Amino acid sequence: MAAAHTPGPWFYQEESDRYTHIVRTGPSKGDKFLLQLSQDPTGTSEANGRLIAAAPELADALLSYVNRARQALSAPSMSGTAPSPELLAAEAALRKAGRLS
Repeated sequence: MAAAHTPGPWFYQEESDRYTHIVRTGPSKGDKFLLQLSQDPTGTSEANGRLIAAAPELADALLSYVNRARQALSAPSMSGTAPSPELLAAEAALRKAGRLS
């Protein structure tokens, strides 16, 4: 399933400002703005911003893993082998992101 979101890679804007954390489509301040998170004293907003910025690459890597795992499970020598809980969780996460039907 093709991604319907803004294509990656996305970038966490280092030194966004003292009030927010920003995610953009490119590494410079002139690139498309995607997301702004409020500052917080715990560092959670920065961590969330960095995770969100990595999301397109994480989804691509996970989709590649799922496709390879499903291909391996379809081999005759794997007949009757159940998918692992990790594979099922990966597929569920990709469905949640709209990357797997």
